[in-house]
Amino acid sequence: MASVPIPAPAISEDGEPTQHGFLAYRIARGLALQLRTSVRDRDEPAAVSFIAVPLGMIAVALLGAWWTWIPLLSLAGLSVRTWRWSALLAAEEGFIGSEWAYVGTSWLRQYPDDRVLIGLLWIGFPVGLAAAGLANRRRTRGVERSTSR
Repeated sequence: MASVPIPAPAISEDGEPTQHGFLAYRIARGLALQLRTSVRDRDEPAAVSFIAVPLGMIAVALLGAWWTWIPLLSLAGLSVRTWRWSALLAAEEGFIGSEWAYVGTSWLRQYPDDRVLIGLLWIGFPVGLAAAGLANRRRTRGVERSTSR
């Protein structure tokens, strides 16, 4: 990581640091140290990799700008550095989300008078999957505890 330049204190005409220059130097040095520490110790923004990037991939897939997936997947891979498969998971989420968006738009194109029914089916299926996953977690929670002892 490149070091942040820290300015030298202001020097008066007699060669001594001025009071305001010394104070500004201490403030600038403290800010530079805080910036260096916060960049080094930052939390990895997993939400960028696993939520924002796939949503962007879905949006550009509907527009037909598939070439933008390359920089988006690069962003997903760089945002979570400790897990090297983050770009692959983001690609999978983007692909599945794009297919789901295409299904919804094609249904609306084929059956424009049945918007409410299509909306209920289109939204109800992932909600049902989430509910089944939650029920499965709650059901197997006790099994995991009993086998771990």
